[in-house]
Amino acid sequence: MIRFNTRVEYVGMLDYGVCSNDLKWVVRSKEKKSEKVVEEVFDAVVVATGHYSQPRLPSIKGMDTWKRKQMHSHIYRTPEPFRSEVVVVVGNSLSGQDISIELMEVAKEVHEFKISKHF
Repeated sequence: MIRFNTRVEYVGMLDYGVCSNDLKWVVRSKEKKSEKVVEEVFDAVVVATGHYSQPRLPSIKGMDTWKRKQMHSHIYRTPEPFRSEVVVVVGNSLSGQDISIELMEVAKEVHEFKISKHF
């Protein structure tokens, strides 16, 4: 379930007073327009802020002269298109590490290049 235009005010485990294998989550939210506060109980909660949904590309000298494929992890789906290729993964994020691990199964070579400053 996704709710737009709603602010999450609180997320926490439901207090059973004792440990339980059947954990539940309490979510308190407020609708932006009506200011109505709702408190609900769920089996699971996913926090997805979307702050990685807009690709941020580094500025690397010579990047514009590279004529081969360049892509952001936002576009990456499967390692298969990189079979037998030499691949350089640029960045510090966990997504880059995850992609590198997947590529190692199919690529000829995988090289990681860490960026030491924000761009």
